[in-house]
Amino acid sequence: MAARYPHMDSDEEDLHYRSYSDHDTDSDSYPEATKPQKDTSDVNYLVGELSTLAIKGNSSNSPEETSVANSWTVHRNSHPELDRYKALWAGEQLELKEKLSVEDSLEVLGWKKGLNPFGNLKLVGGVDISFIKGDEVNACAMLVILEYPSLKLLHQESAMVELTLPYIPGFLAFREVPFLKDRLDNVIKNIPELTPEVILVDGNGVLHTRGFGLASHLGVMSNIPTIGVAKKLFAVDGLYKDDRHMKSIESLKKGGDSFKLIGTSGKVWGVAFKGEDKVYNPVYVSVGHKISLATAEELVFSCSRSRIPEPVRQADLRSREFIRKLLRSKQSSSSKGKKQNKWDSKDKAKHGGRQNSQSSPRYKNNLK
Repeated sequence: MAARYPHMDSDEEDLHYRSYSDHDTDSDSYPEATKPQKDTSDVNYLVGELSTLAIKGNSSNSPEETSVANSWTVHRNSHPELDRYKALWAGEQLELKEKLSVEDSLEVLGWKKGLNPFGNLKLVGGVDISFIKGDEVNACAMLVILEYPSLKLLHQESAMVELTLPYIPGFLAFREVPFLKDRLDNVIKNIPELTPEVILVDGNGVLHTRGFGLASHLGVMSNIPTIGVAKKLFAVDGLYKDDRHMKSIESLKKGGDSFKLIGTSGKVWGVAFKGEDKVYNPVYVSVGHKISLATAEELVFSCSRSRIPEPVRQADLRSREFIRKLLRSKQSSSSKGKKQNKWDSKDKAKHGGRQNSQSSPRYKNNLK
């Protein structure tokens, strides 16, 4: 089902939504899987390899690969081989997870300056993908880079993209990471001095069925510290939004308050974190990659001016603004086209001339 940002104030509601459910609400009952033996003669192998190529940043898919991906978009809910696709992707997640680090890396330790844990931190990134309402494929992928600690916007990298791979709960990274990494790669290549030192991701990190959500996936693929910031609780290991959980939320009185998300196994998956005094609902912070939970929580707090930490909030707002401008431009173009058609029809009746079609406008990747 579509979720339309229920956490937002009315003035933030807009024309887009995340396909199906917000990725941070995904629940995945599919059991832990070991990597199956690949059968290169099977179409499942092709799609598994397609997802791998996409995650590794290879966008030059063959027509055959693109056809398979498009057929998945149409038949994602009824495909007879769904379980095998999930098993393949689960195997790839487990393989990539071997590179995951949930402790402060040397880069993160280098942020410390005296007693300030972030005294040397200068650039913080945020990523989000937003969809046009009613469209499950076309979306805006957004990366923002903020100066720290002022949180002033320094750069945004955005583009309209087509998400042709299927959405399956628990496997969102295979659908979104390639486009987010493309935005990051553009910055690294063209303006390396603005490469973010850490990225806050609108989604989960290790708070995930296999302990490897969107934030962890992006972190491993980019080798940059990442933090997962989810708007809703991911149901895993007995974590549910039950009465006990709601009472814990009520115990959060001021910005910076939090409680640990402890599963029935005893594992700490992340924290529920209140970013600002006046908000009720927390966000769910989890380790992405190359950072500890304690450091992640502290950084999220230092980046919070409202419920959602600023890097993620800015990526969200600006991706929606990008789509809003795109739609307005299309509507304006359509209106002008209708007006022109009216006069062309008169000219055609008068002179017998042929009506010309109007070319579609081009849209820049970055907002001005």
